[in-house]
Amino acid sequence: MYGVSYDVFISYARENGGIANKLKSRLEADGMSTFLAHEDGQGGYNWHNYIPEHIRDCSAFVALITEQFHLANFTEQEVGIALGCNKPIIPVCEPGTMPSGFISKYDCVKYDERKLADISSSIFEHLIIQNPSIDNEEKVDLLIKALRETHGLKGYKRTIMIADRLAKIKKFTKQQINDLASVYTTNNQVYQPDKPQHIFKQIFQSHRDYLNENNIVGLVHVFGLLEEGPAYNI
Repeated sequence: MYGVSYDVFISYARENGGIANKLKSRLEADGMSTFLAHEDGQGGYNWHNYIPEHIRDCSAFVALITEQFHLANFTEQEVGIALGCNKPIIPVCEPGTMPSGFISKYDCVKYDERKLADISSSIFEHLIIQNPSIDNEEKVDLLIKALRETHGLKGYKRTIMIADRLAKIKKFTKQQINDLASVYTTNNQVYQPDKPQHIFKQIFQSHRDYLNENNIVGLVHVFGLLEEGPAYNI
């Protein structure tokens, strides 16, 4: 193991490094970590070692489909490894291209540089919401991380999507509840949408004993969701 787990592995032809880097930048701006083979490879590591390892460690595999993709030296092998590891595969396709071979069955996200935010949202949904390989604890951590990075119109929609997913989670750790409360009280894109407010309120109320004093005070002060008392009863 190399000590770093990447949310998204981006497979691409070297000729398309510019496109791959733009996609990487957008995903990371939205709170997802990424791995680009030609950019993020660590010195001294052999491709045959570190590429398969990072594919095994990733939560989702993005194939940047271009005219050059299927002609590149390693892209088909990377796809094969991802399939063998049963990773969620998300083809992102340039206009005029489609995934082929074993990944032709996957729905394609159309690449448009003007709509990188939409592409990022689609990848996020596959990464967290629709990914059965992520266990609940890791999924909650990723959801909270995404909330922390939420902003703008897409952030409003993402908050609603994340809240709906959190409502289905039955078990939170004490750290997760306090991280969630911290995000909730400091990011207005998280607490302003009306629809998810009752979901967050229910989560905090049902995990009242997990909340530290600072977060209880913050929730009471900002939203009046909880009532302070000597036993912190709701």
